[in-house]
Amino acid sequence: MLWFVIALLIVFLAFGAAGVRNALKVAAVLFIVFVVFVVGYMAVQKSKEAASKSRIAPSEVQFNELRLGIGTSGKLTGTVRNASRRYRLTDVELEITVRDCTQSGCDVVGQDSTHLWSLNVPPGQVRAVDESVYFSNLPPKRGDYQWDYKVIGTQGKE
Repeated sequence: MLWFVIALLIVFLAFGAAGVRNALKVAAVLFIVFVVFVVGYMAVQKSKEAASKSRIAPSEVQFNELRLGIGTSGKLTGTVRNASRRYRLTDVELEITVRDCTQSGCDVVGQDSTHLWSLNVPPGQVRAVDESVYFSNLPPKRGDYQWDYKVIGTQGKE
């Protein structure tokens, strides 16, 4: 993008020597071309992102030996298997629910979605998970923490 601005400045200066009126016309045309280019680029990127979110179904992501150290911040560790046969798994969004359980029952004390951004799992392979997870406003623990998760989104690329 910087290269385009520099090119625009060079063209403007070059045509500026020929006359201000011509330079302004050229600059206006180049600005319009630039705006069309940026809008087109953003549309393509948005389309690619939407496609990446539909390549791997949540059911094709399998976690094993997943552990969560629970506190205001904690560590999520374990392994993740990409059961897709075609796409590389690059991101998983999890909804994690924490419950504080006593003899009288369980109360939900924390619920948040977290992205596992640093994934790079080829089709049919397994990789380690080691991510920080944050829960805001967890009340003091009264019983035993129990937690579960749900895969709510994925991203994959070829």
